[in-house]
Amino acid sequence: MLRAMRQGQRWLLWLVIIGVGGVFAFTFGVGGSFSPQAGASDAVFVAGRSFKVNDFDRLRQNQVRAYREQYGDAVEQFVDSGRFEQMAADSLVRMGVLASEAERLGITVSDAEVRDYLRNALGGGQALDRDAVTQFAQREYGSLRRLQEQLRDELLSMKLSRVLRQSVSVSDAEVRNALRYAEQEISIAWVGFDQSKPPEGQEVSEEELSAFIEKNAARIKESYEARIDSFDLPERVRASHILLTAPSGDDERAAVRERIAAVRARIVGGEDFAAVAREVSEDPGSKERGGELGEFQRGTMVPAFDEVAFSIEPGVLSEPVESDFGFHLIRVDEKLPAKLVPLEEAQESIARGLASFDRARELAESKSAELLEDVRAGKSLTDATRERGYTLERPGPIKRNGYIDGLGAAVELVEALFQHGKTGSLARVFDVASQKVLVEILDRRVPTDAELTASIEATKAQMLEDRRNAFEMAWIDRRRQELADVGQLYVNPEILEP
Repeated sequence: MLRAMRQGQRWLLWLVIIGVGGVFAFTFGVGGSFSPQAGASDAVFVAGRSFKVNDFDRLRQNQVRAYREQYGDAVEQFVDSGRFEQMAADSLVRMGVLASEAERLGITVSDAEVRDYLRNALGGGQALDRDAVTQFAQREYGSLRRLQEQLRDELLSMKLSRVLRQSVSVSDAEVRNALRYAEQEISIAWVGFDQSKPPEGQEVSEEELSAFIEKNAARIKESYEARIDSFDLPERVRASHILLTAPSGDDERAAVRERIAAVRARIVGGEDFAAVAREVSEDPGSKERGGELGEFQRGTMVPAFDEVAFSIEPGVLSEPVESDFGFHLIRVDEKLPAKLVPLEEAQESIARGLASFDRARELAESKSAELLEDVRAGKSLTDATRERGYTLERPGPIKRNGYIDGLGAAVELVEALFQHGKTGSLARVFDVASQKVLVEILDRRVPTDAELTASIEATKAQMLEDRRNAFEMAWIDRRRQELADVGQLYVNPEILEP
């Protein structure tokens, strides 16, 4: 019996948290000035209905427990954030608004309905032990009467919610129009000019770099200071390695261990490390470079590799090191202590980046401006790009989700394409990520009614649910504000403190 009641309590909890129709109460805020009818022990007061602090505390605790069961440790970051306090207060406000308005409209709940509701909630439809119910009510709600009052309010809320939601409908024509809107496809061609780096063959020359440094000392210094953390270098090593990959079986790994020992003996015997690495290493990333890995800091490599690389001296060949990848021979070529790279040492790389960015931006702006002029003069983007020798990209059909192959999430561009309403070149340059982009619409396709048929029922159900949720939330929010304006809604600010 008690187990059934605990399960029933959770069932009641979700009715209060979520409300009828799945509308989360915390989608609207709480508030309101102090009502002279609200008592000192009230957590929430709504149009004559008083929810005490213990009602609020019980609901908040149950909400936290239910969310922990559903989402586990992920909930802990929100427990002390005030979110559950806000959610519990909103839940009580929502129930109070709906229940009070239901009574005002003449909606009633009989004692028999309350008893049936309680029996279904706590007993799964079976007869209840009155003494056990009374004990449960006193423990959780303070009294049986208080439990019955809250159940009555919940039933009133449910009845009015049904009335509100049943007043909303969606026609088949609306569904088809929504599907046509969502499923319409556009075929395009686009050309883009990268503003982050200049094209191959148009990089900044050494002479141009020297001139840039001379003219832009203040800008270089400003960039250095803005990125000072990137010049604060930790301890690093420059190292090379030879890798022999090894399977998971003990016998196979033992054979590889013998092979790596033989490779080490060759190097110790005088053979060149880089030459041996090119011959036997099984690391495709470094093999052709004679095993060179470049510079890296602690934590970059797997732990076993890291530990050896930062413990041996430059020029020393390590013993075989076993990792998940196999067996390594490591040689540290240089140890680099932690240091802050001074401006004098960093200025050339900073200047090269700034000058390259300026060059790329200037080229992108000039090339896109030339094409835009061609389009405005009446040429198609296809013809203009061909005449100027640029490459035109032709991605697959796009929809209204804002994604274009090669450009990624281009929401503003996609919106403009679907608003254009016809085929042809758009006389506009778009900034998409780091590119200047021009676009031509090649074709538009609207799905046929036959193609939409399979999606109509599911889409209609979702549209109806969304529209009912939005209508109910808007109605509750409007009524909540009306009550607050006349002093009939009060939320004790102390309960919202985490």
